[in-house]
Amino acid sequence: MRRYYGSSLPACRDANYITPVDGHVLPGQCGWTNDITYYSNNLNTNFNALQVTLQQNTWKGLDYTMNYQWASAFNDSTQYASWNRHVAHGRDSNVRLQQVTLFGTYDLPFGKGKMYASGVNRATDYLIGGWQLSTVLNWAGGLPFTLNYANAGVNLPGSAPTYPSYTGSAKMKTNLTGFVPKSSGTGQRTYYTQQIPCLHQGCKSPTSQGDLTNPIDVAGGTKVFANPGLDTVGNVRRNTYFGPSLFNDDLAISKTATIHESMAIKFRMDAYNVFNHINPGNPGGNIESDGTIGGIAPGCQAGLGNDCAPRQLEFTLRFQF
Repeated sequence: MRRYYGSSLPACRDANYITPVDGHVLPGQCGWTNDITYYSNNLNTNFNALQVTLQQNTWKGLDYTMNYQWASAFNDSTQYASWNRHVAHGRDSNVRLQQVTLFGTYDLPFGKGKMYASGVNRATDYLIGGWQLSTVLNWAGGLPFTLNYANAGVNLPGSAPTYPSYTGSAKMKTNLTGFVPKSSGTGQRTYYTQQIPCLHQGCKSPTSQGDLTNPIDVAGGTKVFANPGLDTVGNVRRNTYFGPSLFNDDLAISKTATIHESMAIKFRMDAYNVFNHINPGNPGGNIESDGTIGGIAPGCQAGLGNDCAPRQLEFTLRFQF
């Protein structure tokens, strides 16, 4: 929010305020502009969820807990809510619609007293018996993101959102392409093809003046977006599209071998992101360029303990007495 030059405010009507010598500023009016912060208690976040839990306790060496959550959350963007809360309302950027988490352990059925090879000698039992698998799996939908159209910035000044408008009921198709490596050592994927609106008759072909091209959804064959027009915020709302889904599974295998009474050797191997699955982040939201993804999903940076960065192996050997 901004106090405009030439406005009448209590501070400028104060007897100690010196009105600048300016033909456009009258006594009692301000000769300056200043951005001010608006603190309010009328912005809301609404969260609804359905949660289901399945649990199995010790059945033939298997223990697991699986949680499913469907969630829907909406909030108000603080940048434009003081002008139009309807325009600023949209999905919460940090909430995925669906998510499954699974964690558990399984005692492999090999060795003495187990289902298979129960009569082996002690030496063989040291090799094949006592192994345990454990896993932590996370499978979730994508995070919301907002589309914008840079040329809509001339329609409205200030902090107004630069959303495009829909031309009809058709929605943009999204599809995650394969990983494309680059010579620089980084790589990228594409989530959608550019969706530039048609601004004039016959603009489907490029012209020597550099007019906007590719006004159609290449996958669907129909024009999806249009320029909202002067003094109009586009009707493609905030956070109406969802980015790529997330999948990560950490797996561990461990064994404890008792040597004598209180002495034991413990071995463990952890495989973080065991399937070496790349979890891409959200694409850039500008419809005048391809929806390129150049980074990984939030929380996937290496070293955070819940890594879904490229596969990492960790081996541990411990002697306990």
